[in-house]
Amino acid sequence: MFLLEKSSIEFYVEDLIPKGALIALTGSSDMGKSMFCRQLVLSLSLGATHFIGRKIKSFYQKCLYISSEDTENITAEYCFRQVQALFPNEYGTDKTREEASLRYRNKDVGFIFEQDNFELFIRSLKGCNYGIIVVDALADFIPKDLNSAIEVRKFLSMFKPLTAEGTSVIFVTHINKASEERRPSKSNMNGSEALQSGVREVLYLSDAGNGLRKLNIVKGNWFSQAMKAQTMFMSFDSQSLLFSAVEKDSPLIPLEYTYQINTPDTCNATNVNKASSAMSANDYFMVLQFLKQGFSFENIARNMNMSVKVLVEKFNQSRNIYKSNER
Repeated sequence: MFLLEKSSIEFYVEDLIPKGALIALTGSSDMGKSMFCRQLVLSLSLGATHFIGRKIKSFYQKCLYISSEDTENITAEYCFRQVQALFPNEYGTDKTREEASLRYRNKDVGFIFEQDNFELFIRSLKGCNYGIIVVDALADFIPKDLNSAIEVRKFLSMFKPLTAEGTSVIFVTHINKASEERRPSKSNMNGSEALQSGVREVLYLSDAGNGLRKLNIVKGNWFSQAMKAQTMFMSFDSQSLLFSAVEKDSPLIPLEYTYQINTPDTCNATNVNKASSAMSANDYFMVLQFLKQGFSFENIARNMNMSVKVLVEKFNQSRNIYKSNER
């Protein structure tokens, strides 16, 4: 009998981007998914030590970005601004875009915009020791139908030999329109369920209000439930096009609680229509529980995507309706 030791998961980005995995990055439009991925590959390939506040480990520095959405000229401009901010000493503002581009393009980062035989191209990458490959956007590279389980599995299988070598592949994809207001979930992604089951990790980028973004791990079996329940808040600078981790002075509300608070079965909501500004029973008791746990109105408002003033007004109005059912 052989005893197998449990191997630890290795990460390119600490507790976020594992080594040798198929990963989906999803979210609604205009959240900055492409900017996020470009920042990631530039950080890894050009030798940064951290990405959005998390340590980088460069098993392989060479990265590849396969794009169907942005042109070469637009990408060059985006990269120039990101690289200037990431590495001001080497690619600072005294360099022209052409000077900087020549320098970092000679490094371990490549961008592909057109590819006639995509499958043959991907198979040619075997043995090239890429760290991270980004495919943006996934739907443009599925030959027939993103909703076809057969087509999705066939497409993902092309990348399996690369993950066996330690390459991580990130597929940028969108959520369906009906999921815009729902809690972050892998089920919100466009396409077949084969995509959900075929990747090892799903990252979800969404709006947090006030110019902030939320990043959640909604699939990743090697992550603890506590880690998957937490929300990472990030700011986005429209000039440098960089994401930065945001430190909070109050504890973050776990994602699972933000959307799944049970209300008392005996709650009398018959009077809710008497006040148009009142909360639903579920929202009221969710806020009430968080207040009892020591969360501030500011922290709760941020997670509910509303201003503190509106939250307080709605909460106070709702107390007159639900107070008799508090527990």
